[in-house]
Amino acid sequence: MKNSSRIPQISIGIPTYEAGQSLVSTLQSLYRQTAIDQVKEILVAVDGKSLPQDILWQIDHPKLVVQSFHPRKGQAERINDLCKMAKGDLLILTNDDVILDSRVVEEFSQAYQTTHADLFTGHSQPLPNTGWIEQSLEIGYDITHEIIQELGSSTYLACNGRLIALSRQLYTQLRIPAEIWNNDAYVYFFAKEHGLVHSHVPTAKVYFRSPATLVEHVKQSQKFQASQAENKQFFSFSSAFAREYAMRPKKFATAFCKIFLRKPLLSLGYLAILFYSRFLPKSSAHHAQGYWQTDMTTKAVESAK
Repeated sequence: MKNSSRIPQISIGIPTYEAGQSLVSTLQSLYRQTAIDQVKEILVAVDGKSLPQDILWQIDHPKLVVQSFHPRKGQAERINDLCKMAKGDLLILTNDDVILDSRVVEEFSQAYQTTHADLFTGHSQPLPNTGWIEQSLEIGYDITHEIIQELGSSTYLACNGRLIALSRQLYTQLRIPAEIWNNDAYVYFFAKEHGLVHSHVPTAKVYFRSPATLVEHVKQSQKFQASQAENKQFFSFSSAFAREYAMRPKKFATAFCKIFLRKPLLSLGYLAILFYSRFLPKSSAHHAQGYWQTDMTTKAVESAK
């Protein structure tokens, strides 16, 4: 068993394709970490292109390592590359369009030292918004948070790819299938199948921008709806796997009722968007490639936080 009592050295990994101003904002939030001294390296894996010079100039940092990979293969392959590149006791994985709370590294480090876990998950929450669609979608995140509060580390919903941390034991074993879109769920079930412990750390917070258009939300929704179908082919514990997904409708209904009492109009708006996105024809593009069209409105995090 690993020695979790000592202060860990931290690697941070970010896969990116757009590699624009949102990446700059994400990295700046990493440079402001209270435990930056524990960070051994900040790794950026660029998918299918090279970073523009003006972006490189803005993100310059002594701990930053940027590696470009060609051709474009998608997020799962770039996460695999980050796992190969990392040298820390703990690898924090995040996205290129989020703002991390300044205590994320500190919170994960403390959790690592006080548990024997190998997978750590943080708390993702939307940035403040003014649009009706974004406000309605926030109800969905509230529902997920209610479920996570009840189930904690016992649900794949807690494993949001915007902020997870993997022990060396986990990330050196992990290889995500290239075609997987819902790679965060894959990581959760991979750890579970290999008997590795998951610890949810709600004090490690990351902020993101919700889609501002129905078109972008529908694309995200259909990607998430494919989670069970695309992941079940890779895992042998079918009954346990099925239970994880089967319990969600009942938990969803209970959480929705609680939130409806607090926010009735927005809850009805969310319900309308939910039915609209669920009854549209499903895309099967994820069977052919491991990447998808970027949702540009979610990249608008430059002035946030």
